[in-house]
Amino acid sequence: LLTVTQTGHDPSIACHTGRHSCFYQRWQTGPDGGHWLSTEPVLQDPALIYKKTP
Repeated sequence: LLTVTQTGHDPSIACHTGRHSCFYQRWQTGPDGGHWLSTEPVLQDPALIYKKTP
């Protein structure tokens, strides 16, 4: 088991979706069977992180 501290970017973004972590969803059970709920905000637009240069 490891504990990791993210460094180098403020706010720390580790997910390709622009969130702190890739573990940003949880399953919400409901009468329709359920659905995924986002639990972390997008800290930076992924288009800005992965912009392509010509």
